[in-house]
Amino acid sequence: MQPFISFTLATITNYPPYQNFPTLTANEVVLRQVTSTDADEIMEMSYYNGIPATDPSEAMKCRKR
Repeated sequence: MQPFISFTLATITNYPPYQNFPTLTANEVVLRQVTSTDADEIMEMSYYNGIPATDPSEAMKCRKR
């Protein structure tokens, strides 16, 4: 039987900010660091002070705040 989530103990004890951001992999999902190529995909969930991002560059700015 495969584990639900695969990660190393070093990932658990290594707190942000990360030099090497951990990637957590499960059966049907991968959790990884957001990159600039994800800007279009994160638009719908990008808010700062209750104001939604209006374009991909704003979405990335929201993520950095």
